[in-house]
Amino acid sequence: MNAHSYRTFLNWSSTGYAPQDRSQLRIRCLRLLSKYYLFLVCIALHSRPDLMVAWNVIGTKLIMKARRGSVSIESFKFDGSFHYTYQGYVKETREDKTLGKYWECLVEKDSPIKSYRGEFPARTKTRAYFFEDQWFNLLIPSEPIGKRKMIAYANISTPAYLQCHKELRSERLIWIDLDLDLIVLEDFSALVDDEDEFLEHIGLMNYPNWLVKKARNGLARAVELYESREFPFSDLS
Repeated sequence: MNAHSYRTFLNWSSTGYAPQDRSQLRIRCLRLLSKYYLFLVCIALHSRPDLMVAWNVIGTKLIMKARRGSVSIESFKFDGSFHYTYQGYVKETREDKTLGKYWECLVEKDSPIKSYRGEFPARTKTRAYFFEDQWFNLLIPSEPIGKRKMIAYANISTPAYLQCHKELRSERLIWIDLDLDLIVLEDFSALVDDEDEFLEHIGLMNYPNWLVKKARNGLARAVELYESREFPFSDLS
């Protein structure tokens, strides 16, 4: 799969799934409210001056939330099947000297997550790092989650691709999940998960040799960065 066919595969997903319609509508409403915030303030001044403090707090939150770029975060498997999708906000787009361009996203607690297993709310607020040139991404929840008390979760994946739709004013971060995961627990021990799934999918989904090598190298890179506590694992404490 060359660069062109990879982008073609990613574009394929845009015709097969339209996630988080309600969330997109909510973001549009927030932007509309923030646009007319000053008008609402003028009404408050004339009718209820005592509510100005409350108006300022609410208006500031609306503007800040509307200005953060809403993004639909979507993952698929190599055979094109749907894996996960959830709504987030692009906090920052930056360039790291070592890892290259990346997007730092925020996912709010209770945000709806759709998966191949069903739909459920996000258990906690989560920071997520998606890289344009790295074969992994990283999720860091604000508190340990699950029975194993996980504090970080690295998905071994293809590099993320940001797809922009100018007419709908929407963005999608798309990546292909390659099964392997690096899980960091509350005691700072780390383990590799889903090795059996990876080996199974090599045959079932016909992973080419170069993809298997990229996945293995992505896992090794994530392990190396964690053990040396380099970005994006540097914030773990």
